[in-house]
Amino acid sequence: MANITFIIGNGFDLNLKLNTRYTDFYPIYIEPHLDDKDEVKLFKKLIREEWEKWSDFELGIGEQSVEFKHGGDEFLNCISHFIAKFEEYLIKELERVDLNKINELTIALFVKSLLCFPDEFDTDEKLDKYNAVVEACKNEGVLNFLHFNYTNIFDELYKKSKNEFQSCLGQLGFRNKYSVEELGQNIHVHGEIGKQPVLGVYNSEQIKNVTIRANESVMSGLIKSSFFELRKRGLRESTIPANIGKRLIKKSDVICIYGCSIGETDKFWWLEIGSWLKKNNRLLVIIDFLPNINERSTFRDVTMWYAEKKKKERHFKDLFMRYAEWTEEDIELNSDKIIVELGDRLFKFGSILKSEVLI
Repeated sequence: MANITFIIGNGFDLNLKLNTRYTDFYPIYIEPHLDDKDEVKLFKKLIREEWEKWSDFELGIGEQSVEFKHGGDEFLNCISHFIAKFEEYLIKELERVDLNKINELTIALFVKSLLCFPDEFDTDEKLDKYNAVVEACKNEGVLNFLHFNYTNIFDELYKKSKNEFQSCLGQLGFRNKYSVEELGQNIHVHGEIGKQPVLGVYNSEQIKNVTIRANESVMSGLIKSSFFELRKRGLRESTIPANIGKRLIKKSDVICIYGCSIGETDKFWWLEIGSWLKKNNRLLVIIDFLPNINERSTFRDVTMWYAEKKKKERHFKDLFMRYAEWTEEDIELNSDKIIVELGDRLFKFGSILKSEVLI
């Protein structure tokens, strides 16, 4: 069995019906408060008036920095203010989850989604590619997890699953079919709630305000890779989440990206994965949400769904290859190692939200 690394994005929380998008938070954040400093008032005004340009907050940081007339330190203060308030919002949103609803069946279905995701592939060709990579890897496999989001619901499911992993395999009846022996590491590479979430851009060119861009101390807090470097001070290399993430990627045979936007601000990771994927016996699976058709779908519904599915599959694949900076030769040699699967069937284990809470 192959070593599989899951990269988990905000799509996991959205699948649980949690309101964890930046755009869910904006209406709350932009409300005025008496203690707002002048730069924070301006920052809120920019978001309020250019809402669509902030749909990706990290990209908005760079694009909209040209509208910010205060100095670089004040801009960084605004980012810090936003992160603190967003963290408070996420903590409150997570209070909607009832951890007592995570039972044995929930854990079993969670593990099934992790181990059996190839069963959801919509063509035999995709499954054949996956099986070929798995067959080429004779070692007993480990599942590792890298998180691009900041919440901890997946962590709770992971901890319970790790303790009951073997019993889950027996309960689901595929102990002999899969040779994954354990759940491995579970790492938040961008930080997590209560542990300095990391928001920022890929490089200085993404900050359009040249005055802010010239301020090295400010840029060290806005560029993700620079922030990772700062975190090394006083820490052992082996304990830094970004370093652990890079090592796990290099050891992987299959990487499965679930519920992540393939965005420019995370180019650091797409470059890492793009380099890894060019080696032999590697496979990248990108899974994202698309409502499935059902028996009541009309011919027109099915036709439009299929066209949208193919369009999104091409979009995800093209985005990844662009941000991985693949050459035409790289694309010709390796593009068939990328599988894009769209649907809504993974991690379906019933609601774990408090029923009395209506939002």
